[in-house]
Amino acid sequence: MPEEATRDVVTFHSYVLAQDEEVSTEFIATYRRIFEDPPWNEYKKCPSCIQLDGNPLKFSRETFDKLRAGKCNKCGLVLVSYFSDEHIRNDLRNALSRKNPSCHFVRHNGQLIGFCYGCEYSYEELEHELELNGLVRGLENAFGRKRCAYQDEIAIDAPYRRRGYAKQIFRLRHQDFLASGIQIGVVRTQTKPPSVTYKWYTKSGYAIVAAYGDNGARIVLACDLTTLVI
Repeated sequence: MPEEATRDVVTFHSYVLAQDEEVSTEFIATYRRIFEDPPWNEYKKCPSCIQLDGNPLKFSRETFDKLRAGKCNKCGLVLVSYFSDEHIRNDLRNALSRKNPSCHFVRHNGQLIGFCYGCEYSYEELEHELELNGLVRGLENAFGRKRCAYQDEIAIDAPYRRRGYAKQIFRLRHQDFLASGIQIGVVRTQTKPPSVTYKWYTKSGYAIVAAYGDNGARIVLACDLTTLVI
């Protein structure tokens, strides 16, 4: 077999969602596949029970397989998919319909294996979106009044991690924001236990600007993109 036929081809490209375009089933399937597996384990959720951090009670694939009849072990209700197709569609569409959106896909031999996206928000819009009183004050204290972007998601399919793909789209998204005149990057994550996102961003130079004060230790990190070295 010719060498060209067996060679792995990895491509990175920006993505723009047209006004009347539907979010692809490929993206929905990739999003769900990535976040259903470790380290997120957002496979199923209880439609009633809530975790200490205010999010729905979630169940990993491994835990779900041990449950009787796929029911919550606390209230007995049948568990549902953690992310509905509608939720995934709306999340991407909301980000890409705002001012100065940035979205990048990673493909391996044509198959979508990763993505990142985000968009510009004012401090006040972001405080409302994240439902976190004091975020405006935290950002002003850290950076003064500057343009900022919320970095919604970054994810790579498990078999393709630790190859530098996440860092590449991370860098591309920052370049998009800087080219649009945006100076501050913002992301929400948690510290208890420290999420993959928390470790990734703090290692890259992000610092805490606001906290929810809940038992899940949800926080918001931010960084001056003009001084960030990736």
